[in-house]
Amino acid sequence: MYDAIARIPGSRSTEEALDSGTESKIKKLLKGEVVLSLGDVENALSHMGKTTGYAVKSQVLTGGRGLGHFKENNFQGGVHVVNTRDEVSNLVPKMLGKTLVTKQTGDKGLPCNALYIVEKVGNNFY
Repeated sequence: MYDAIARIPGSRSTEEALDSGTESKIKKLLKGEVVLSLGDVENALSHMGKTTGYAVKSQVLTGGRGLGHFKENNFQGGVHVVNTRDEVSNLVPKMLGKTLVTKQTGDKGLPCNALYIVEKVGNNFY
């Protein structure tokens, strides 16, 4: 299966093909919003309505986002699962506009110009 996915035209790697294909299908099933600025957060949360919690995911094309850290403030983790809107509002400024460093990016890191806020489903799937 992975070899077939890796041969998707325009994909640069198996990981990229898996991430874009799987995550895009999941995004159609779950309530979620992309946030590009601090001002977008409240609007995104309002559109999502009532939910059991949230996953805040840095939208940086690299593996290991959850284990990474942000260079400017040493904030750990490019993916966080929280329970309340206040927790989401506190996370966003620590991540958005910062540089995410992972094992794949090296010390230089990559800019996090967008966050995906999505409803939490269960304990491990988001």
